Amino acid sequence: MKGTIFEKSTTSLQLWFYAMYLKTAHRMMKLLARELGVTYKTAHRMMKKIRTELMTDEGDEP
Repeated sequence: MKGTIFEKSTTSLQLWFYAMYLKTAHRMMKLLARELGVTYKTAHRMMKKIRTELMTDEGDEP
């Protein structure tokens, strides 16, 4: 997990991958937070990292 968005995260990998799945199916942050069982703030942080670091081509700016 070192060198990835998961580094130093207290959120489980299972929730991270579930969040990525939900991101493809849902856009509403409240729904995502409820489905994951985390706060809105945590869901927002996870989605921001997924968007900026995982959903961009290498070398491209987000």
